[in-house]
Amino acid sequence: MEIVGRPLVPPKKMFGLWVSEYSYQNWPHVEDKLRTLRQHSFPVDGFLLDSYWFGGLNGCSDYTRMGALSWDLSRFPTPSQKLYDFKNNEGIGIMLIEEPYVGRSLPEHSELQARGCLVKKCPDCSEPEYYEEPCWWGRGGMIDYTNESCGDFIHNNKRQELIEDGIVGHWLDLGEPEIYKETSSYAGGSHENVHNLYNFNWIQAISRGYFQYRLQQRPFILTRSGTAGIQRFGSAVWSGDTACRMGSLVAQFANQANMSLSGIDYYGSDIGGYRRETLDGDMNELYTQWYAYGMLFEVPGRPHTDNYLCSTIGKCAETAPDRVGHLPSNLDNTRLRYQLSPYYYSLAHRAYLYGEPVMPPLIYYYQADPNVRTMGHQKLIGKNLLAALIANYGEKQRQVYLPAGVWFDYHTNRPFKSKGEWIGPISAYRNGKFTLPLFAAKGSIIPVAHIDDATMNIMGKRADNKEKNIIGIKIFASEKESSFTLYEDDGESIAYQSGAVRVTEIRQKQIENAVKVTLSAAIGDYHGASYDQNVSVQLISERAVANVALNGRRLKKHSDIDSFEKSSSGWIELSDKTALAKSGVTRVTTEKEFIFTLGDLIF
Repeated sequence: MEIVGRPLVPPKKMFGLWVSEYSYQNWPHVEDKLRTLRQHSFPVDGFLLDSYWFGGLNGCSDYTRMGALSWDLSRFPTPSQKLYDFKNNEGIGIMLIEEPYVGRSLPEHSELQARGCLVKKCPDCSEPEYYEEPCWWGRGGMIDYTNESCGDFIHNNKRQELIEDGIVGHWLDLGEPEIYKETSSYAGGSHENVHNLYNFNWIQAISRGYFQYRLQQRPFILTRSGTAGIQRFGSAVWSGDTACRMGSLVAQFANQANMSLSGIDYYGSDIGGYRRETLDGDMNELYTQWYAYGMLFEVPGRPHTDNYLCSTIGKCAETAPDRVGHLPSNLDNTRLRYQLSPYYYSLAHRAYLYGEPVMPPLIYYYQADPNVRTMGHQKLIGKNLLAALIANYGEKQRQVYLPAGVWFDYHTNRPFKSKGEWIGPISAYRNGKFTLPLFAAKGSIIPVAHIDDATMNIMGKRADNKEKNIIGIKIFASEKESSFTLYEDDGESIAYQSGAVRVTEIRQKQIENAVKVTLSAAIGDYHGASYDQNVSVQLISERAVANVALNGRRLKKHSDIDSFEKSSSGWIELSDKTALAKSGVTRVTTEKEFIFTLGDLIF
């Protein structure tokens, strides 16, 4: 990572749910999808707009709108006001697609040609190359992003205005480049010399534009291709137009592990599959399993499919998780993602600071275990969480391999002692809802967010307008001392690169008949930070909890959950394995030491 560069911290919203399809046709189309997601209490952080935002495509014609890179105001009027309203009223962002091809009849083509900013036709290499086959997109030229001045021109004259309108990310497609001629000439050389490097140059041009305009907004780029080092510009990768088959999900899981080893932490897919015509089984079951995977491992988590001609043929596919798949399962998996968001976000900061992987294969941390060296169906989230894939019609349970040690089922808190062995079968259904097997290593410290029906987005916006200054910590107790650093920032700007970050170290250790959990006094500050928080600590142990004290003061034990929730502080025994305590509202700059006194052995 020191050679190719460490990844930037993505905008916090990218760790939430994003929804897209090819293609939303207008603002009411987006608003209708959002409306039903809200009706079903899904938090959501954004939508991606495909080609209709700039006017759509005119296949096999010079009059296609691809390359216009400007709003079609007949479909998407008053974009800056609409994006402002989306952000402030609904808490969602908008990301726009862009491609490198330009319809020959567009004025943009003429201007780019005059500037020498189109890939050239050889052998004379004086005129723009004319890309006419395949022509599903239209016909015309290709922007030469290997020419730095051309990349700057596009940003200055097209993209910057979109950023000022309020878009929060850039979705790059076809940048391998997909449609090419081997004889074309680029500023960077021949086609064989620029393949994949072409998309690197495109991404770099966006990053350079943000720098030149001194933008405080974090860059985020979702790209289909690139090469080593794109992560240092704020780029994530998605796997392209995947088939709608279980085999695609299996491959996605394994591919993500390999991408992690190459330095790409943020790697996603078209959740549910892009090519629905290739479906090999029950769509609802496929989507439910794929969505569960995406909510654990993809940044952003983004369902997507090909609906471009669906209104013409009268058969449109759904992508939003309240409209396809098993809705209760999709909702639970979405809320799990949002619950774990402080953990993911802290991992993102560590990736930026130290080059630590966010979602590595097991071999990264268990290199001495020969059983995991070729394992492509289980992965880690950070060091502490392990998830196993289920991608098979009718599969309701599976065996899970656990490296040597004690592991806890994250969903049930059940402990498992492993010598490095397979355990199970582990059910994928809990109360009739599908979720992937997920385990936490003994000693894990997992910061979690408070999520309920009123949660609108990952930034804390709520439908009831009630501020919830609660930080939750899940502790899987261990005799071996462990720690985790919680990172917080404003979630939107590049100020974190200048130190505008709040850091809280969380430690745990079991000593004989007690578990001590310590939250250090928070260090650092950032714009919009809250200074008063109620800290909730859930302790999962091999022994029952007898009582709990905070900073030397014994907390009141509550006998029922209603009493506990109405009180600002205290503790409650959730089961013989789990206790939940909360501090009451205190300053984040005050150190907090919880002592959980243990009773009988329950393991």
